[in-house]
Amino acid sequence: MKFQTLLFDYGGTLDTCGMHWAKVLYQAWLTVVPTLAHADFYEAYVYAERQLSKEHAVDERATFLQVLHQKLNLQSTYLRERQSMSFNHALSSELIDTLAHSLDRQVRATMTQAQTLLRDLQPRYQLGLVSNFYGNLSAVLQTYAVQDFFDVVIESAKVGVRKPDARLWQIALEHFHAQPDTTLVIGDSLKNDILPAHSLGCATLWLTQPDSLNTPPVEADKADYIAHTFEDVRQLLLR
Repeated sequence: MKFQTLLFDYGGTLDTCGMHWAKVLYQAWLTVVPTLAHADFYEAYVYAERQLSKEHAVDERATFLQVLHQKLNLQSTYLRERQSMSFNHALSSELIDTLAHSLDRQVRATMTQAQTLLRDLQPRYQLGLVSNFYGNLSAVLQTYAVQDFFDVVIESAKVGVRKPDARLWQIALEHFHAQPDTTLVIGDSLKNDILPAHSLGCATLWLTQPDSLNTPPVEADKADYIAHTFEDVRQLLLR
């Protein structure tokens, strides 16, 4: 293919293979609170993300398992305090620990597949990572043994710019001295990844699960390619 540079999103792309984290976490919650309404959960999800996105809310050395504990505790607190009609009990620390470890195992399994994909791509392309994250992305990438595949990692908490601001992608382009027409952006979010990259003139690959929460069909045509598995990505870029 004509591409020289591949820019990946991280969360919801490499760690879940296109499954939005709101859905991953909601499915986890339903295993312990089957009656939890999605609308109530989503309020708690947004609340937790905003809290974790505050400066120094997450230690830069924190593993993703530790972040999962923070997320689940924040969501549990929000639901207990704000949504007492549908959620009138707190999760025990033991249950939160069980959920966090279960989610971490899911991520580890997916990241093993992502590691194989990145190893195959690295000889042919220069690889970058562009992510909204909490300041600890380097520690997370080290935990899952993928950091060395990337020539540059652009993290929102480190540079002070968050998606959907296209400047986050522009920073990566400038690092590589890359032209948009030889760059492919790979992400799970139309809003945060595909549309901003499209506005810069980059080609885009939307990695998404068919029933993902972030699937507004009206905007799907902005993606030049659509993939549902890492094997789809491999076939597209290594054929």
